[in-house]
Amino acid sequence: MHLIRPVELSHLTKPEQKMVLSAMEDHGIKPSHKQALELKKLKQAGNLTADTIATILSENKNYIKADSGIGQYRKFFPEGFTIEEMDSVITGLLQGWQSTNNTARQSA
Repeated sequence: MHLIRPVELSHLTKPEQKMVLSAMEDHGIKPSHKQALELKKLKQAGNLTADTIATILSENKNYIKADSGIGQYRKFFPEGFTIEEMDSVITGLLQGWQSTNNTARQSA
């Protein structure tokens, strides 16, 4: 988890943090920065419940799964990049590398 999310979630009480952790485990995801901010706003408004936490964490289909292989590359991309966008960039880079590597091998 990036530093900004724990900072946003540190405003929650211990029981609320446990509810977030439980929802993360249930959905197999880490909250995005946007989701962490939304949870903080709900807390401030007095509307944070287990149901609202689950709703917030499950509403975006482009989240990074906790066990997603591509999730480890999140730090290299701007905030808001979807998994599909990251995959496209990584695939393009690997195809370029493969092309260069194959050309170098054929020249040798």
